Amino acid sequence: MIARVKAISRRACRCSQGESRLIHLACVTTLALLGTALPSPGQWSSLLNGSQTEPVTADIAFPLKKAWELKAKSHWGFRSSPAIHDGTVYIGSMSSTFYAVDAASGAIHWEKQVGDRIEFSSPAADANGVYVGCEDGNLYAFDHGGRERWKTPTGAKIESSPIIHGDLVLVGNNAGTVLALNRAHGSITWKATCDGPVFSRPTVANDTVYVGTEGFEGGTLYALALRDGDERFTFRCGHIPGHDKARGGIYSTVLHANGRVIFGSMDGNLYCLNAAGGSEIWRYTLEKGIAGSPAMANGVIVVGAQDRHWHGIDAATGAPKWRTATDRFYPNLRSPVIVNDMAIVQYEYKVVGLSLSNGEQVGHFDLTAEDGPADGLAVAVAGNRIYTCTRFKVLCLATE
Repeated sequence: MIARVKAISRRACRCSQGESRLIHLACVTTLALLGTALPSPGQWSSLLNGSQTEPVTADIAFPLKKAWELKAKSHWGFRSSPAIHDGTVYIGSMSSTFYAVDAASGAIHWEKQVGDRIEFSSPAADANGVYVGCEDGNLYAFDHGGRERWKTPTGAKIESSPIIHGDLVLVGNNAGTVLALNRAHGSITWKATCDGPVFSRPTVANDTVYVGTEGFEGGTLYALALRDGDERFTFRCGHIPGHDKARGGIYSTVLHANGRVIFGSMDGNLYCLNAAGGSEIWRYTLEKGIAGSPAMANGVIVVGAQDRHWHGIDAATGAPKWRTATDRFYPNLRSPVIVNDMAIVQYEYKVVGLSLSNGEQVGHFDLTAEDGPADGLAVAVAGNRIYTCTRFKVLCLATE
């Protein structure tokens, strides 16, 4: 049996590790935090937004049609995911350009050059502006008119996605630092040093910041105090099954719900821990690693893995409910977003809807003609439309 569940009492665990960083960085996805307001129908404030513990309610159904597209201006395209605020789509590109695009028409409102490419860092937006990490090591803040408000050097490349929480913007970097910055002027409130690069987006719940790391000995989940970054607990994972020396870890962003934290690891496990102390409640074990992030609704967790399947898992027990194969192998499975009663997933040359109850495919949109595979980390949903990225395009999809 490919998947099995282990019930474990309060002991630390050894997971396994992950394959090459580049393969699963593209799948890093982040998960929403309990206690953050869900988005209004026209907003999508950050990577995966507030959608990971409650379904997004939207007038979206398959079949889909393309409403508009934005083409990359060079062979350097898009690998992150958009944020949407007040009718504007924000997205960074590999050509070192940050775009603000009209959500209805795809017309460019403004674009700004930054110091290096924006690869996997997806922006976060609120009423005060928009924030994005860059390969030059800076976290940038722009107002909604495109004026640079501030930029703060963090000491290393940023491939983690920022999250806004109150007066703070939180993000990780490739040097293994988690930073909390003042949202208004970019000063560093605190920073915490972890045991390896941080590629996942931080999750905040109950005054605790949860974030995962990459490492040769396996990833580590950190629980840090929101006030000052002090360590509350850690949970150690290991290497990929069958690859003792492979670099890997936790690229998944933590899902927090009902006093539990849930995340995937490249050791092939989806873990459910007690959010307060880090003791293990259950694990769901696969033959391959999990690089994307889980989403949950109606008691079902949906996650993709490098075993070529999407999995539906009972949130209470970790027992398998369904498993759906992809039609072709593509290890960089992205993260699902649950809309109404279906999980919207993207991989390879498709945007697919899966039934939340049984995993059956509801429909799909073919990306074969859209200049490359789906390279964004996850779709964004706002105003009854789906926004996603292929290698060289940003696409807006709507119900036919």
